[in-house]
Amino acid sequence: MKQGRTLEQLVIEVERQAKAKKDALVQTNSLAMNTNGHSLLWLGGSEPFGVQPFAHRQIADHIGVPFRWYDEMMGHVADWKTPDGGTLFDTTVNSLFQARPTDERRLVRTLDGNARAFLSDRYRALDNLPVMAAILPVLQDIKGIDWQNASMEVTDRKLYLQLVNQDLQANVVPGTHNRLDIVAAGVVISNSEIGAGAFRVQPMLYRLVCSNGLIITEQAKAKYHIGGVLGDDSGEAFNWLSDDTLKARSEATIKEMRDVVRGALNEAMFNKAVESAREASGVKMQGDPVKAVEWVTDKFGFTEIEQAGVLRNLIEGADLSLWGMVNAITAQAQAADVDYDRSVDLETAGGKLLALPKHEVTNLVNAN
Repeated sequence: MKQGRTLEQLVIEVERQAKAKKDALVQTNSLAMNTNGHSLLWLGGSEPFGVQPFAHRQIADHIGVPFRWYDEMMGHVADWKTPDGGTLFDTTVNSLFQARPTDERRLVRTLDGNARAFLSDRYRALDNLPVMAAILPVLQDIKGIDWQNASMEVTDRKLYLQLVNQDLQANVVPGTHNRLDIVAAGVVISNSEIGAGAFRVQPMLYRLVCSNGLIITEQAKAKYHIGGVLGDDSGEAFNWLSDDTLKARSEATIKEMRDVVRGALNEAMFNKAVESAREASGVKMQGDPVKAVEWVTDKFGFTEIEQAGVLRNLIEGADLSLWGMVNAITAQAQAADVDYDRSVDLETAGGKLLALPKHEVTNLVNAN
């Protein structure tokens, strides 16, 4: 697992963000974008907001502009002009804003002077502070949680808690006296306040020899942020939402997920994951390891740098099995140049590889 914040540091930052964030319900056709070096989004108030990258993607998706073209226009604001001298990017975005239905509203989530999300008015906000307030007492009651070696972070996109229960351990290669590959039970809890993913609880295998985390995707539970329509029918173009409005919509969901957190760390679920790892350790690579790494690169969309790292990890691990390939991928999650969000993506890819259907496993191990 990639090193993140301590629990104390995480709580301080999540509390800070909870105080600093503001949410507005805005008529889409009243919005305006102005870009000169960086983008500013006018919601209708006296001050504009900067626009974070994920919000740009959501805006492009909503107004129907392929993001590759949207990003290209944004990158050429200085020289791509309309006949009247305006920037092509701003003219395109603002024209499409103004063409939206008059009764359409969007939830714009802001933090530290930036618009960080551009969401449907049906978005159910599950914010990080109440999530942590509900989940932490459950985790603190579980004996064996290793808080000193936990991995926790809040990024621009998500909140993550990656925790290990050292009281639940097993050897992936039982019956051997000269080889140990001990894994412990773990859990990954993640949440996004900006629509970058569901509130999700996933079991994890934590490999003690290298501190790799493997997220078990088959047994994950998620709660998606969809609910009733926000706001009222007053016709206001710009309306800040109160914390109480959003809190009432999320409390029931958070309470529902407490039992899922407990379940993710139970012995039966851990034993099922360990059995999958043991089966994978017996599936040997029959083809070319380089081609096998190319196969998983295509399957999971790794970059060239990630592909090279996985191949290096596979060679250094000296384990040409499906389990060895899984560990080569999760080891890449700890690379210095991998950010926290991508690190969790790679841990998840390792879990997906472990859960491949048999015909795809056959293609992988026989790759030539």
